[in-house]
Amino acid sequence: MASLLTALSVFLAGGLLAISVNAASNVDATWPYGLEMIRRHPFRWAGILLVIVVVLSVLVAWLSERPIGSRPDGTGEAPVPHRDPIPFGTEKAVVGLDRGIPWTREAVVRSTIDKLLAGGPPVVLVGLPGSGKTVLLAQVTALVADRLPEAVVISFDGPAAVEPGYLHTELNRFLRSHGINLDAELLQRLPDEVALKKLAAVAADLPVLLVLDGLDWLDDQRRSVLLRTFTDLPRLRVLATARRRPPPGDPAVVVHVEALSDEEAAALAERAVGYLRLAVDSADVLAAAPAAVRRHPRSLLFALARCDRLPSAVARRQLAAMKAQTTTVQEMIKALPEADRVLLFRLLPVVGIAPSRLIGWSPVFSGPEVADAGFELLRSAMVEMLEPEIRISELVQEAALAVASDTVALLAQDMVHAVLEAGPDEAASAESIAAALAYRLEKLGFSRLVVRICQKRSLLDRLNHTGRWDDYLALVRIGARAAESVGDLALAAEMWLRLSGKLPQRGDVAGGEEALQRAEPLVGQLPAPLLRSRLASQRGLLQLYRGAPEQALRSYLAAIELADDAAARCVAHKQLGHVYEMLGDSDRALLHYEVAAAEGAPDDRHALEARIDLALASSRRRSLDEANEKIRAVLDEIRGLPQEYPAGLCRALLALAVIAWRRRERRTALTSVRMALTVTATDPRLRVTAYELLRRWQRPWWRQVITALATPSDLLRGIRAAGAANALPIAAKSYEDDVRQLYEWQDRSLTDLEQRTDHVTRLRGDFVAFALGTGADREAVESIFHDVDTRTIELISG
Repeated sequence: MASLLTALSVFLAGGLLAISVNAASNVDATWPYGLEMIRRHPFRWAGILLVIVVVLSVLVAWLSERPIGSRPDGTGEAPVPHRDPIPFGTEKAVVGLDRGIPWTREAVVRSTIDKLLAGGPPVVLVGLPGSGKTVLLAQVTALVADRLPEAVVISFDGPAAVEPGYLHTELNRFLRSHGINLDAELLQRLPDEVALKKLAAVAADLPVLLVLDGLDWLDDQRRSVLLRTFTDLPRLRVLATARRRPPPGDPAVVVHVEALSDEEAAALAERAVGYLRLAVDSADVLAAAPAAVRRHPRSLLFALARCDRLPSAVARRQLAAMKAQTTTVQEMIKALPEADRVLLFRLLPVVGIAPSRLIGWSPVFSGPEVADAGFELLRSAMVEMLEPEIRISELVQEAALAVASDTVALLAQDMVHAVLEAGPDEAASAESIAAALAYRLEKLGFSRLVVRICQKRSLLDRLNHTGRWDDYLALVRIGARAAESVGDLALAAEMWLRLSGKLPQRGDVAGGEEALQRAEPLVGQLPAPLLRSRLASQRGLLQLYRGAPEQALRSYLAAIELADDAAARCVAHKQLGHVYEMLGDSDRALLHYEVAAAEGAPDDRHALEARIDLALASSRRRSLDEANEKIRAVLDEIRGLPQEYPAGLCRALLALAVIAWRRRERRTALTSVRMALTVTATDPRLRVTAYELLRRWQRPWWRQVITALATPSDLLRGIRAAGAANALPIAAKSYEDDVRQLYEWQDRSLTDLEQRTDHVTRLRGDFVAFALGTGADREAVESIFHDVDTRTIELISG
């Protein structure tokens, strides 16, 4: 009906337009009888038609919004929903959660809602596995939607338990929808606790529910920090689940999810039979099932599924034998049809992943029978949900491994192969699930498959160099543990060394040093000069972070002596050049840059960065033409890389800007800086450097507009330049609080930073002074950007 009215509205609207056009044109024509009156009085009839169109449009809108199946007075209830036989269409209450069977434990839900809306510490649902905590999360989330209309959902049964950045990224994505998010690249470099507090402070006044499923998967310190950070916020509320009550020192309001009462068990069984379309009498099942089965939601669902389509006598015998859940589930898995059982085994390594990220390239959802098999797995309670993500209980996972561990391992191997051999069109999807796949494989006990993933260095490097640090760090952490467990000491040492280099970039210098300590004994057991060289290089890097360039100098010299690989020598020589620049010895710095550029392969990122350093050093010696040729060649090579390298591209563009400014090529310099500002997934300090260079080099906005008006073809460019100039103070100001917190974690005051004599610490102090925009301190920062011979080059060369 609504479609018919829509078509009629469109037809009348077309007629209205035709009448108006005909009336406007003095065409002498005669219309058919009955329409001649409309032609003689077009505007009167056009108004009538307009009213008709509006009324019909309102009617169409009303019919479209009216719930199907409800009574005209609005008091009717829609029928109990059934699962779509296609497993990718299950009903959801909120993105990230499934309400499951349409049945509610009213007493638990009411108590939870009252405590949640009262404010104070986070509310934690505590109960045994399978007691329905996650379903309660979704039901409460749906029922408080009028007070808390938005929800951010995080499950810690996945990579988020290993890497804190996932929670930060999800919260920041939510804040972005309100236009108050933090800078994504800068957020990646904040220490974990600082980032969490910053995000909580920004989101505190928003009516949002933060849903945290599975606090048990976090270590004690992270759980405690999380609960303390989100306590007593103005409007933001937190609802979480856990198997055990948080320790007394952690702020939390606990709601215990108790065993089912007889009335609750009867209601759940009745609804489950209809929802899952089971051919079984729920009353008979409840009468025959042991008390432990009746009072536990998941056990009750297993019992109902076990008795599906069985004669009453057989069903009673089956129920009487249901003593150990694991044995029962094993027998149910063995009784599954072959296609259903294979799909269940294929799903185990991808639990927690959305099917939409797997369809089309992975072996999991291939074959015409997958839809029917998926529905049967849902009916039998083997699978809890398939959308928005795959969820299978730990009990079923353990039972499946007990039944067919070798088969599960072979099918998991197929999944790993698909990830590692994904083609160009599927590479992004494959890389996006690598960390989640590794996490699940480790939990299933397939550490060798995790090692195989981490041996694909190109995958790790792509995650790292394209700014996907959450996935990168989670995969490296899991890989380090897996390599140690299977005795692959070389890979374990490599993973710990990767962590020691990346964690300081996230503001966690202590974590980097801890990772280095984990790597040292492993490297000591291996006859591998390359790893020893990398160990010395990482030690030098951490010494630079600690403001000790003289110690770093000795470490890098040792790394060069130990290196038996050109790539390792390239890294050490490049870093040694930076150290010499910090110590004021530009001649030795230039020498080491030249060696690094020559040692590395043409597409090696460290070699490309060394060539950027070399071009800047040449310009400092006033070899401007030579420097221009070098930096343009490096830019072409970076742009020609098969994989994006945003950090290198940004550095190269800023270096080109500095060199062009020295060559008095003002337009080229400004264009290069603006292009650098468009590069994402890079060091935020580089972007601040670009803002300041643009502020210093750009003419006042009014002069740019006057110049543009004199040349009409350049008018648009002038307007854009004016907008960019006016936006600069706002852009710089946006970094103020973030940069302040970036360095507060070091427990050093601004005064202490200014009094230090070593170059690295002065650089950090000046950067804070710039970001804070403090009067006299602003003079101290002038040298960072004005004296391009020293500190700007150091920032650009990284």
